[in-house]
Amino acid sequence: MPELATAAFYLGVVAYTAASTVFFLELWRRDPEKAPGLFGPRLLLAIFALAFPLAMAGHYTHTFELYTWLVFSPELVWKGQVWRLLTYAFMPMGIVDWLISLFWLTTLVCVLGRNWRGRELWTYCLLVTVVTSVMLTLLQQPAFAIGGITTENLPEVRAAGFNRIAVGSAVMSAEDRAAAAHSLMALLQVNA
Repeated sequence: MPELATAAFYLGVVAYTAASTVFFLELWRRDPEKAPGLFGPRLLLAIFALAFPLAMAGHYTHTFELYTWLVFSPELVWKGQVWRLLTYAFMPMGIVDWLISLFWLTTLVCVLGRNWRGRELWTYCLLVTVVTSVMLTLLQQPAFAIGGITTENLPEVRAAGFNRIAVGSAVMSAEDRAAAAHSLMALLQVNA
């Protein structure tokens, strides 16, 4: 029964996001002068909309790991990987985060797009992203790696600079939970 409730929740989030996006796209169609330019806000939306599915495709096909390369990690920023100050904004932490963020980004583009064109909106979004990540880097907030952590990819996650790792699903989905917990603990101690 909990699986049915979870599926219904996800379906509701997807339906709400799709309906809202269609609503805003219809507003743009009716009033083209107020629609954002092609290479400004629409490009921002396209990048965000495609980043998560691309990351998931790479993860599940075992061809590449965008999260390993692009997610925010203060430790790795201090080691010279400064692109993470910008790229983390395009890497949501799950499907619900992606859908809700896509909805709010679409709303932001529609509201600000009436008065701002591409350059102003990009400047605003980049400024907010960089200021937030610089503040987090300076404060050295601990980063947690969550979602999809297994014994197979734990060393790679640790190599990406994460010292705090949530492994709840790896333990709970294992047939022998105690053995899974012990093997994860062993890997964490070896890689410490």
